[in-house]
Amino acid sequence: MNWTFSRLIIVPCLLMMIVGAYPQQVYAEPALQELPNLAAVLEVTTDGVEILPNGTNQWIEISGRSVVSAGDSIRTDNTGVAFLVWFEDGTLVEIEPNSQLYINEFKGTTADSLFSIEVTLVVGRIFNTVNHLVDPNSRYSINTPTMQTSVRGTVFGVDVSPSLETTLAVTQGAVAVTQGTPASVLLEVNEGFWVRSSLKEPFGTPLSFAEANNDAVVLALIAGGQSLQSGGMPLSTPEPADGTPQPATTAEPISGTGPASTPEANDSNNNSNANDDHGGSGNDDNTNSNDNANDDHGGSGKDG
Repeated sequence: MNWTFSRLIIVPCLLMMIVGAYPQQVYAEPALQELPNLAAVLEVTTDGVEILPNGTNQWIEISGRSVVSAGDSIRTDNTGVAFLVWFEDGTLVEIEPNSQLYINEFKGTTADSLFSIEVTLVVGRIFNTVNHLVDPNSRYSINTPTMQTSVRGTVFGVDVSPSLETTLAVTQGAVAVTQGTPASVLLEVNEGFWVRSSLKEPFGTPLSFAEANNDAVVLALIAGGQSLQSGGMPLSTPEPADGTPQPATTAEPISGTGPASTPEANDSNNNSNANDDHGGSGNDDNTNSNDNANDDHGGSGKDG
């Protein structure tokens, strides 16, 4: 074996030994499921708001500001309005009257700017403002009985009727929509468009706002989204100087592991005798149903 050929073999081997002896440090981000639980602020702007804390069966009427977290449910009567504020940068949910939602997950760390938010809208109407999350692996998802949404930075409204028909309207940005478990249909709804799906009919091609015609639900979603886009939020906290989203209440992890499962919309959250006005009356202590609903999500009774 000549010296030139030997060098071709020996030199690479020596380099491998040196690299192996001094490994480069690798910084791995924690998986979303490993992140600590965080708390959000629920701010009531119009009375008629109740929460069902995780692990309890008694709805509690609230006013002012309260702390909520994964596993908690929130519902409003025919007058109640509240803001669910995730971050001080303005990432929030506006909860309209006669609505009910469930916080599946709120996890994150301020050090890594990595967050995971997942909410299930059981019935009613919400508007979402989602500022750009710093970490590209962060996620913000809204689930309904017939649709799952995933966004990065946008303003959009979602409506779920008592018959579990879901309508989505995007005021700013874009929303990725899936349907089925596992997701069998994938659709992107862009700014200025809306789409609708039901248990019997999957969503079709998104329609422009100009094609809403006299659809009351779509028109309400458009108007509400535009109002929220113009700055309709309750907290006047400034955006952090470094641009990193901060939890609205505290960055400290909270106790508990979050919900064990998501409420089934077709079982305990059934809405009977529904018509197109989304109205409902009478909310039971031990159920999440909205009975005698009409098209406007209206409802009057609250628990004793």
